[in-house]
Order: sequence, then structure tokens, then C-alpha cells
Amino acid sequence: MDALAALVTRHGGNWLESRMASLAGEFAGILRVEVDADDAPALEAALRSLEADQGLALVVKEGRETTRLGGPLLTLELVGQDRPGSCARAFRRWQRRGCRGPDRRRRPRFSSRC
Repeated sequence: MDALAALVTRHGGNWLESRMASLAGEFAGILRVEVDADDAPALEAALRSLEADQGLALVVKEGRETTRLGGPLLTLELVGQDRPGSCARAFRRWQRRGCRGPDRRRRPRFSSRC
């Protein structure tokens, strides 16, 4: 992670957010960085070099601007026994009460098992 953070900084990038986890004994992470369009190709080339040197598997994608919907922004974390379909049932219940969840075109950001 230190090498990754150093590359982002060296190329004028700003580390905006990240999510990291250990799954099945492997490290997995996703991050969002902001970098000027002129610096993006050099950052991607540096990331590819890090990928080869460190034996990483990286996916680099250009993000899109996000806009915040009106109303309060809430973060909800549920902890409990996981059962097949539990996340889908919870999401449907929130929708019936008028709550807007994640963009339906993308996978909801619940647990890795949802």
C-alpha cells in the first residue's frame, strides 16, 4: 500500500477513498483517486509497472463524476448472521419505506457476500 500511495502522490494524484479486505486469505482493495487528465497516462503506466514488479492484479478504470442526491446522506452498517438472500430482503424493505439505496446498475456496497 505504501508503494501505491507513493505512486499516486508522485503523479500529482489525490487518494479520495478506498475499501480494503482480506478474502479467502488474499488481500483485495478498491480505491478511487483524482488526478489531472494530463497526468493520468503516466500514473497508469506507473501502476502497470508496480503490478508487474509486485505480482499484483490491477484493474484501472476511468471514473465518472458523481452527484449527490438531495436529502440526508446516511451510512448503514448491519452486522449479523449471513443467510442467502438476506441483503436482498433488507434492500427491498428499505425501498418500500422510500429509502434510496445504491444505483441499481451497480452492485450494492453491502458485505462481500451480498
